[in-house]
Amino acid sequence: MGKGDHIYVERYYGFVPYTHHGIDCGDGKAIHYSGTDICKIPLKDFSQGQKVYVKQYNNSDVSDIVIMRAESRIGERNYHLVFNNCEHFANWCKIGKDESEQVIKPILDLLDFFNWRLQDQERQYYKNLIDKHNEILRKVSYPLNNEHQDISKILKDNAAFKQNSYQVAYQEQSDFLQLEENSLVTDKFDYTILQNLLENGFWQEADELTFYAMLKVVNRENDRYFRPVDISNFPYKDLLIIDKLWLTFSQELFGFSVQKAIYQRYGFVFIGCN
Repeated sequence: MGKGDHIYVERYYGFVPYTHHGIDCGDGKAIHYSGTDICKIPLKDFSQGQKVYVKQYNNSDVSDIVIMRAESRIGERNYHLVFNNCEHFANWCKIGKDESEQVIKPILDLLDFFNWRLQDQERQYYKNLIDKHNEILRKVSYPLNNEHQDISKILKDNAAFKQNSYQVAYQEQSDFLQLEENSLVTDKFDYTILQNLLENGFWQEADELTFYAMLKVVNRENDRYFRPVDISNFPYKDLLIIDKLWLTFSQELFGFSVQKAIYQRYGFVFIGCN
């Protein structure tokens, strides 16, 4: 790090990840948008114990100009999450243009999700339909000896089945292993929020976000159901990311691979899907 560098740290607001940005003054202090005003603070207060990263630019102004710009706005109190945030400020100091990448994803995806999720009456209607559908499937597809036995307990106790579902996930899908570990963003959706929900055990919220993400990927969030063509043409990368996240954080109890193994275990055959 050096004088005039655009620096940032990774933080969380609840379960939502974000980055906080500022300008390194080169004297152990940083200038940043605190959320209320632009001010100069010790670098240790800016980092709050987190690793400090430097944003790289192909073309930017010299450090003296960067510092002059930053100092000229100290005391400003016009913060706006979307239009004038800490990243806008740091970019403006470096290149004279204010722009922010982080407000595009995942924040806007999250705002869209909550707007979609809070339509309670309609959401409850669809939830009831899904519950009825799942109940019919359970009666038809899973003739268990003890009807009150928990399916998750069966999966935990059945080591052979767990191993089989693991092999289905990782042997049949060789592309899965080639996926970059941190590749959670596609051109359709940012799955970082889903990862954080699962990691912290918010299972119901993660389930709803998964449903919403899948609908949004195929542009069906307003209709709230999938057509056969939507399922057949669902993007492979999005499918793998969702499956990987659910497998990882549920200890291989949940995920599309597990559902596929259950489906095949009871003798069903996939029709019309590759």
